[in-house]
Amino acid sequence: MTELSTDPAVPEAGRTTAKAQVTAEPHVDKAASAASASIFVSAVRCLFTYVFIPALAPVLGIRSSISTPIMVALYILGITLAIRGIRLGVRTDRRGPAMLSGLVLVANVVGLVLHLI
Repeated sequence: MTELSTDPAVPEAGRTTAKAQVTAEPHVDKAASAASASIFVSAVRCLFTYVFIPALAPVLGIRSSISTPIMVALYILGITLAIRGIRLGVRTDRRGPAMLSGLVLVANVVGLVLHLI
């Protein structure tokens, strides 16, 4: 009869070590954080578009010629982060962050086109 090793450096059959779990987690975290970052940028853009600029632009004397480049830059940043979230989600086989980033990508592209019209 053979004894199982109690040494943590020798993994048993069918058992994953903590080191293996730690190396798998950063990819999953990157996909989720990329999706979260694209949503955060979209939220900031929406706050500027629908709250801050309409409320503060007349008070501060900000013209649309100044606010438009800011909005376009936020749209492009949101599109870039959404594409990154999709790529990381697909690479790590995580459907949720990839689909969420895809939705944010569509919203940012449509918003950018409508903003520039």
